[in-house]
Amino acid sequence: MKNVVSKTIIILISVVIVIGASLIIGVKTNASLKTRYYVFHKYGMFIDIIDREGGNRLELGYDRFTVSPKNNKRLTFTVYIDYTSNKITDTYDQGLKTYKEEKKLNKEISSQIYNLGFKDEFSNYIDLQFVAGGENNYKNLLYLSTEKPIQFNPFKEKKRYYQLLEVLKKSHANIHKVIVTDANSNSLQLDKYMLQNDLNSDEFLTRLKIANWELASYYSNKKWSKELDKIKNERFYFGSQYDKYAYNCQVMNQKAECTTILVIVTYQNGGLNMKNPYLKEDLKTIFNFFDHTMKAKPRWEILFVEPDTQKSVRFFESDRNRFKNIDVFLMNYFK
Repeated sequence: MKNVVSKTIIILISVVIVIGASLIIGVKTNASLKTRYYVFHKYGMFIDIIDREGGNRLELGYDRFTVSPKNNKRLTFTVYIDYTSNKITDTYDQGLKTYKEEKKLNKEISSQIYNLGFKDEFSNYIDLQFVAGGENNYKNLLYLSTEKPIQFNPFKEKKRYYQLLEVLKKSHANIHKVIVTDANSNSLQLDKYMLQNDLNSDEFLTRLKIANWELASYYSNKKWSKELDKIKNERFYFGSQYDKYAYNCQVMNQKAECTTILVIVTYQNGGLNMKNPYLKEDLKTIFNFFDHTMKAKPRWEILFVEPDTQKSVRFFESDRNRFKNIDVFLMNYFK
């Protein structure tokens, strides 16, 4: 009798295992059911599916599910199903670590964040998100919103963002980056260096410039605006109707100086060709400023535009340097 019971139990266990295996690797099984079984089998938890990316009825390619335990909506992770290899992976360990860091942003810390005029961008509570970059390589991101518009020109909000930084440091949460967005989709970032180092107000502003190209562009353009005004004439000006600045900073050094820039020049209609007797003179004036006057000397890219004709000419400093003199350069770029 005991042998019969034992065999029955073994058969039942085998059936469960077979069903489970078919749920994981079977071609015709439902992907969400497969995900639920996978998480329960591995972690012993029931889940809610929050979002799904990829997937189709034939289960070709991949499926990526964002899930959370039924008893803890604030712990989220992804389950990735690769139908090509019939493998399933997940980011539960990373999600759990992020959740533990998020708990450090307790009611007291969250209240102070709210009092400074910031709130979570996606939920009613301060919520960390993580970006996976491998099993042991991920980043915790904090997304916040602000009702006050983020304005770089001029920038008057250094004090409030410095106070936000100090509050976050008090939590001792492992945050790699903070992204603050306003209603117009403008954003400002606090990077890992700011969050992990003691900075005075001036050092904080320097790091803000390094982390936010638009802020670096504002201060750099402000510094050189008088010199640039001396260069422009009736044929051209720096910037355009769509650009706030004469040039945009693309790379900054540790002093927050712009070391790589994109220069925008609005030129008179019909002037970007060899028939224009002033084009060579204008180019030499512009080149001289960015090659010799502006310090520290940046690597530059220049975009010339004619607003009405929609003609444009774009080239890098390295393109200019390929030619032995400016006349040959003109012949190649301004025909």
